[in-house]
Amino acid sequence: MDPRTRRLVLTAVLCVARAVALVLQWYQLRLRLFHQLITLLIEHGGPEEFGDVARRTIPRTVFYHSHIAFGMIEVPPGGLTLEALATIPHVRFFSAFRMSAASFAMLYDRCHRHLPVAEEDRLLVLLVAIFRLASGCLYRVLSVSAGFPVTTVKEWCLMGENALARGLSTEIRLPEPGTAERQAINDDFYQAFLLNNGRQDGEGESWHNICGAIDGTHIYMKRSWDIDDASYRDRNGQLSLLVHAMASYDLTFTHTAVAFPGSTHDSGAFRHTALWDPVRPYRPPAIVGEDQLIIADSAYAVSEYVIPAFKRDAGAHDLIPNQRNFNKALSSLRNCVERAFRLLKARWLVLSLIHARSHDRAVLSINCSLYLHNFCLRQDLGEYVGEFQDPDPELGADDPDSDEEGPTPGEIAAPIGDRVPNLRVRESKRNRMVQELRNRVGGRQPQARQ
Repeated sequence: MDPRTRRLVLTAVLCVARAVALVLQWYQLRLRLFHQLITLLIEHGGPEEFGDVARRTIPRTVFYHSHIAFGMIEVPPGGLTLEALATIPHVRFFSAFRMSAASFAMLYDRCHRHLPVAEEDRLLVLLVAIFRLASGCLYRVLSVSAGFPVTTVKEWCLMGENALARGLSTEIRLPEPGTAERQAINDDFYQAFLLNNGRQDGEGESWHNICGAIDGTHIYMKRSWDIDDASYRDRNGQLSLLVHAMASYDLTFTHTAVAFPGSTHDSGAFRHTALWDPVRPYRPPAIVGEDQLIIADSAYAVSEYVIPAFKRDAGAHDLIPNQRNFNKALSSLRNCVERAFRLLKARWLVLSLIHARSHDRAVLSINCSLYLHNFCLRQDLGEYVGEFQDPDPELGADDPDSDEEGPTPGEIAAPIGDRVPNLRVRESKRNRMVQELRNRVGGRQPQARQ
């Protein structure tokens, strides 16, 4: 072999070795969360806590700096119980399942009856499903780590997510107008408005009618089924699903709609939700209420109940001071939905990249993550928010130079007739909010020119 050929062969071998090292590094990173689960169980007393499931042995996974070793350990009878989970250190349980053991006990009480398996296996099935949502690991990785066939793990995850969707279906709901829950949402937004803008109680009454903030976010996915690339690709060319949601100021979702291809515009998705009444366009539906308002960014069209930010027209000058002040005040309230999206994706890592064999399977995983988001916020509020709270105070600020274009005239077209209010009527409430933000109760009012 001549020296040149020898150098080419050695270069090829080095490239292959480097590729293998990168694959092993990726594999170890994907298993890191599951290692935490195994470690906490080993430190607590060994994998016997898993119980006698399927009457078989499971591998004990031990993580070293350079490699992964598997050791087979017999699982004695006794079963995995909620009492055994309660004795696991809180920090370790929370890092593996994104919730405390007490919250998981309440979750199990609400969802276990929807699992079509034997009663002694329900706890493990629900743990596997929640762990996949929390870690985002692949089925084959979870199969190797847990020691069960891939088909069994897939079936367990599907059954667990179906049980979560049924047991937690009431977690996402918009309270009826006039109820105490709706009033609490209005008060949260109003108090935030007073605090952020240095106002006193009684100023800006129109800002007291805000019941939520709407926006959309993209969930990227891997192409796993026959789809139309053109409809599922967003403006960045990535395959994704659009999740349209409305959130309250406490970062809980009050309305969600998931099954939209990535190419769908936010305003287009909004018109296919229950928050839009096609019979009475631009007027509030019954679920919202006549006097209630929804705030949004400049991508939405203004209506009698949807209050978007002002957007600078193409070729026009900058916004006037009143409009800029209004956008700043609106953004300080509207960014709650963006912070809720960030918290959702940071907690449930399955949303970082969806691996599913069908559209319905991807939607099910997203819906389960949304349900668990609200459930965990109400149960583990301090730890759930504090660990992944966004440190950027300007998150969600409206950028006048953003490439997020507003709806075109064709997108906002509606049937012609008396049902559709004109633009002046639709902008009346937003103009009133601008005027209330400009004036102060008890302060000096602007004088008319002589």
